[in-house]
Amino acid sequence: MYLLEIMYDVGIPGKLIRLVRASMKNTEAKVKFQTQLAEPFKIWQGFKQGDGLAPPLFNLALEYVIMKV
Repeated sequence: MYLLEIMYDVGIPGKLIRLVRASMKNTEAKVKFQTQLAEPFKIWQGFKQGDGLAPPLFNLALEYVIMKV
């Protein structure tokens, strides 16, 4: 089950779900090695490392699993 579906099941308002979806859409990252930057690449799933939404959404997913068990 995907995170956005879990958010619907838990009862998160649709407006917040749409905001999360918008923050995940068209995300790009670059890798820096010493002083050189690699070409940007698309992130298809999940969040970038250090994203402020990652910890609360991870907790939400864990809470959903506990509810189902």
